[in-house]
Amino acid sequence: MPDWVTTYGETVDPTVVLLHPAGWTRHAWTPHAEGLAERYHVVTIDLPGHGIHPDPEFTMERALADIGSVLDSVDGAVLVGHSLGGYLAVRAAAAYPERVDGLLLAGAAYNWNWRSPVGLVMSGVQHLLSYLYDALSHVPRLARRFEHGPDDETQRPPTHEETHPYSKGFASGIREITFRQFWPDVEAYGGPTLIIHGREEPIASHAGGLAVRAKANLRWIDGDHYAPMNDFETFTAEIARFIDEVDTGQTVRQRMTTGAEALETDSES
Repeated sequence: MPDWVTTYGETVDPTVVLLHPAGWTRHAWTPHAEGLAERYHVVTIDLPGHGIHPDPEFTMERALADIGSVLDSVDGAVLVGHSLGGYLAVRAAAAYPERVDGLLLAGAAYNWNWRSPVGLVMSGVQHLLSYLYDALSHVPRLARRFEHGPDDETQRPPTHEETHPYSKGFASGIREITFRQFWPDVEAYGGPTLIIHGREEPIASHAGGLAVRAKANLRWIDGDHYAPMNDFETFTAEIARFIDEVDTGQTVRQRMTTGAEALETDSES
């Protein structure tokens, strides 16, 4: 594996690939990976334009090629993606369905229908914001003031790693996912899928809508968009639970009846 990929656990165990949000690095998953390594083979990746990845900007094409290389080296894997990593996981599952055992998406429900009025406005704001972050990347002292990195020190890159600027990775990542539909990719994949969404995230109803379209299970966790990263104990438990469901076939049996359940759960929240 290249130096921008880190593995944990034993290769004989079920594999899970963790894909980080925009601007962050593979180290954001350190506490999750350490919690999972006793039972699973865990792979964390710096996405293009992030961490110490050799490419200076994020592109979906290069990111998909990287995941394909990882999947070539293992006997199937569950993909877990948060935010940008979630949208990438969706594309990867559609591209390599025979090698993806399950798909867990967190904070990645906004683009299920970007052509709706709310989705269009949100995509437009995010797209314009990406150019602001591009400009900030040329003024490092100012850029650092707008960084939204991990709170926990264990989730930050070690000081000896010369990483890409947060603002540059965030900007290129956001531009690759705005004004694009992702639910067709979930439908094209068709395998076990779980959507996790923070109760305090904006337009949370999109999570229910995506779950219906993808025939996916939907679970809510307390917190905002970054809850899966900040409350890593809760999210690690959700990852382990999903892997076990995929492994036992429970998720497959549940998927056909989750559309109504997703809307019902959404209304109750």
